[in-house]
Amino acid sequence: MLNVYFYHNPEEMRPLSCDWNFTRNKCQQGICSRKAFSALHGVSHSFMEEGREPLFRSVFQTFENTELTSNFDLRNLTKRLERGLNNAKYAKNATKACFRIPNFTELAVMRLKQKLRS
Repeated sequence: MLNVYFYHNPEEMRPLSCDWNFTRNKCQQGICSRKAFSALHGVSHSFMEEGREPLFRSVFQTFENTELTSNFDLRNLTKRLERGLNNAKYAKNATKACFRIPNFTELAVMRLKQKLRS
């Protein structure tokens, strides 16, 4: 949706910092590996294709299996996200770009944990 919007309104597009535009390219380049991030950008089917980027796929699957209702439990989501990322990290095919960032799981859940503490 955003791609379509910005295609028609390019003057409104602004560069985003790593914490709002974390992509698998950032993993490949080794940049943004010390900042917590709030948004993953699933460029090049990172979320969808099995084996493309297991950590991104794990995030997608966690959210896909989450029902956003009035009694939504952020603490439970955070735990499931953390567990899924850790499982993906130790999979037998763990050779993808984002595995180069040793603290990827911590960076991915840091903002959620901050929200829980506030």
